[in-house]
Amino acid sequence: MKRNKLITAIMLIFTSLLFSEGFSEYFKLRTAEIYTQNHSDSTIVLNDNAGWERITDIYNGLYRFRLNKDQDTDALSDRIETLIDDIDDEKIKNLTTYENDLITAFLYGSLAYIHSGEPSYSMFSSVKKARKLFIRLSKDFKKPDSEFGTALTDIALGMYFQDSFWIRSVLGYEGKIQKGLKKLDAIAFSECMTTAEANMFLTEYYAGVLQDHRRSIKYSQNLYSVYPGSKYFAYLYARDLYHTGKVKEAYLFFKKINDGIGDEYFGFEYESVIYEAKCLFLTGSDDRAKAVLEYAENIHKGYLTDKFRNEWLFSVRLRQEAVFRPANYSGDPYSVSDDELLRKAVIYFDHGFFREAARSVENIENKTPEAFLILLRTVVNMADFTKAARIIDLLEDNYPDFMDDDPDRLRVEMIKNIVLNYMETVK
Repeated sequence: MKRNKLITAIMLIFTSLLFSEGFSEYFKLRTAEIYTQNHSDSTIVLNDNAGWERITDIYNGLYRFRLNKDQDTDALSDRIETLIDDIDDEKIKNLTTYENDLITAFLYGSLAYIHSGEPSYSMFSSVKKARKLFIRLSKDFKKPDSEFGTALTDIALGMYFQDSFWIRSVLGYEGKIQKGLKKLDAIAFSECMTTAEANMFLTEYYAGVLQDHRRSIKYSQNLYSVYPGSKYFAYLYARDLYHTGKVKEAYLFFKKINDGIGDEYFGFEYESVIYEAKCLFLTGSDDRAKAVLEYAENIHKGYLTDKFRNEWLFSVRLRQEAVFRPANYSGDPYSVSDDELLRKAVIYFDHGFFREAARSVENIENKTPEAFLILLRTVVNMADFTKAARIIDLLEDNYPDFMDDDPDRLRVEMIKNIVLNYMETVK
């Protein structure tokens, strides 16, 4: 009994050293408000004069940046740099040493994140500073939050800069994507300050980069279950439901999101309207779908709606066959044209049927570079990196300009880096 009391006392002291009284609760309340876009006057504001609001204001700015709002990155960078200086000068009160270093590391990482589209020495300097702090925190405290930064660095370096010897030599280390993913997965289901961020990043990695919604849905569902009032998290979950064949369930989410669109809307809300139209077309409600599509065009007529009308609408029948196949479906007939097989492969891939997509491509007699590319993306999502590496070599040897000219070039380049990073790491 005495031993248990001693252990409890030690744990209480250790916890008090990590988080100052009230800060973790304050941060939890404020971030929940940010995610749900619902500021409550009844929120308990603790240590009102400590400067904590400046931390969550920055976080709000970063969240809006993620959602493609408030794109003045220079102004946001200036605010972050000023806050870093003020934390260093102890102008932000009532934080522990752990919190000071943790928040500073997050801020340096945020500087790198908002300038990741235009790599520079300043960006790499921010990465190095953030990583140094996270490694020290991880060594001293071994908390999930401190592992978050090293995990992100491992993934980002491999995904963005795997083929850049100059960047890797400047930073002095290289990424390990699989190691970073494993760390983030653990953080995503723990209770810490970065749980939501880990889930968001993993959703973006799997759904946004790999377009593997079957793995992404684990994280989007978790986000939505923790923050059911968040329209953005509901959208991420609905998107994954749609791309994994659960069209009717996805429709209910998209409709609820779209019924609440106000004068200031976010990009994901516009995309949600288009997804609602897709769900209606697939379930045979054509008249309602056309009305929703017209609504989308009233909001903004451009690339997405033009692509929808000129390409997607012509794939409805094939998509219905793929998504709503009977349980006893025996398989595809492969005695069709190469063009038809490629169209089927693209649709199967879009809805997460990767084995069917691969079989369709394998049965194409005269494979085009487009066919090899969809096969590459498919086998990556099936974790066959050895085969993926062979396809990359084939494309680069026989079609040297194809991947560079692809409209989706940036995503393709990241997929290529992911494969090369995996092959190098397992050597």
